This record gives sequence, structure tokens and C-alpha cells, in this order.
Amino acid sequence: KTFLKFKKATKYKILFIGQLIPRKNPLLLLNACKKLNFPVDLTILGTGKLREKIIKNINEIRKYDLKVDLIESFDNQIIPKIIKSHDVLVLPSKFDGFGFVVAEATYCDTYAVVSSNVGAKDLIMNGKNGSIFKNNSLNDLRNHLNLHYLKKKYYE
Repeated sequence: KTFLKFKKATKYKILFIGQLIPRKNPLLLLNACKKLNFPVDLTILGTGKLREKIIKNINEIRKYDLKVDLIESFDNQIIPKIIKSHDVLVLPSKFDGFGFVVAEATYCDTYAVVSSNVGAKDLIMNGKNGSIFKNNSLNDLRNHLNLHYLKKKYYE
């Protein structure tokens, strides 16, 4: 099932692209989004063995201003358009070689928040095109998302 919208929303739009596996750490992002104090649209693009756990987690969300779209199939040709339609791309991997989606986000002028164990962190100019949070830290990820949201809300 494919569900895509490209219109800019009034909510803060967060994107995850990757395999739904423990190493990619998508549940860390989902849990961080639950703790944000502003409206969020989270889009998760990918498949993997954590899919059912993510669906269960989504179904248990009681935060009225958090909307999550889980999309398993998509055309790779439209990834730049998807990235551009979001405020931030998050790559919360516990460890990752390069993480090509970070390069794509940079190319698309979309802010990227990445873990300190992602090889593509070298593409990040802290605070300009993205930020780097402490690996596997829910609070640090939440803080980075809060800071970017406030910067976007008050300075753009």
C-alpha cells in the first residue's frame, strides 16, 4: 500500500527512510516523536522485521497531535520529492556506513538529524544543514528535533 502526500503541512514533518531493523533504530525516532510538545507528521518509508512492532507502537499512540504514516512501497525516482516535502530527515542508526539518504537530504536542502554513529555525519555542518545527536539517546534526539523546530518556527 502506497500513501503519499507532498503538500507542506502546518505540522512539523519528519521523515525516516530505511530498513525497519534494529540497527537502523526507527523505534527510537518514533519514541522521540511521542515526547515532542508540538504537532508532528512522521513518515516512515521502509520494510523490515520491525514493521509489526512499529504498527503496534503506532496503534498505541495517545498523542492527539502525532500522525504517523508507514509506507512500505514507493518509487525510488520520487525520493527527492518526498525528502523536499519534509522539514527534517532523521537517520537514527545505531551504526551505519554512509547513509546515502543524508546526502540526498543535503542535496534537497532538507535538514538532516543523524546519530553520531552514522558515517554520513561528515556531511553535516552542525546547525546549518543538520545536526548530530548522541548515538541511541532518546533525549538528545528529542532535543535536536526541538531545537530545529524552534529555529524553523521563529527564524524562517
